[in-house]
Amino acid sequence: MAIKRGHLVAIGVGTVAVLVTIVLLATSAKPVLAKGDIIVTLIDEETEKRVGRVDGGYPRVLLDGVDRGYLTDYGELKIEGVEPGVHELVVIVPYYGEVRKFVEVGIGQTVSATIKVDMPNPVFMVGVEARPYLRGFDERGHIKVTLTNVGNADSKGTSVLVLVYAEDDLKTPIATKVLDFPSLVPRGRGGWSVTQEWPDADFKWGPKEIVVVVVFDAWPFTPQNDKVVSQIAVPSNVVSELAYSVMNYLRQHPELVIETIARIVIAWYG
Repeated sequence: MAIKRGHLVAIGVGTVAVLVTIVLLATSAKPVLAKGDIIVTLIDEETEKRVGRVDGGYPRVLLDGVDRGYLTDYGELKIEGVEPGVHELVVIVPYYGEVRKFVEVGIGQTVSATIKVDMPNPVFMVGVEARPYLRGFDERGHIKVTLTNVGNADSKGTSVLVLVYAEDDLKTPIATKVLDFPSLVPRGRGGWSVTQEWPDADFKWGPKEIVVVVVFDAWPFTPQNDKVVSQIAVPSNVVSELAYSVMNYLRQHPELVIETIARIVIAWYG
């Protein structure tokens, strides 16, 4: 059967039209952009420590309102497959609350998002009482140490090292003792002051005694405080010498250094 030329032209035109349409659709499609990653790191401002596990809980991370999981013990989380652009990062930190940060991710880029927070800490108010007495021909001392947590976080594994120095020898303590305290709840949340006693401390007949109290705490974000932060009726000319002696004693007895030094108090007694 013969085919007319007009039909051939019509088919040819139609075929070309279809091919042209396909080409136009292909060239107008959006290019696929490579996704990126975000590495989230959480750090405490005062101690520069990573904030991972906090009292049994972990900081939770949201990206653009979507839950992306929890930080590790090392205070870090890698979020993979993030679309290029600006994203809102929210980290929910136990004991602290929410912290927000906007992060821009480039095409195929891995972005480090470091977030610093000022984690709450226990803060100790310290009371020291010493009463000398005679036992036969020996002078003894009854020492009481009272701690109150006036901070914003529970203390952990709190203990106190008590050192007794004679006024005429500030290089070596004549007696030492570790007093263990329970976890102290902040006073603002109904916490109570706790007193521990050393009823039979060695005192030296004749010279005055100086009692030094070193408070240790295991809350991970307690800032290290290896300076004398308070003193009670202590002559200024002996403070620096005694502070040096205390730190030297701690260096020589690392087994006594329990976690972080939270406070050092020097008290003078006759």
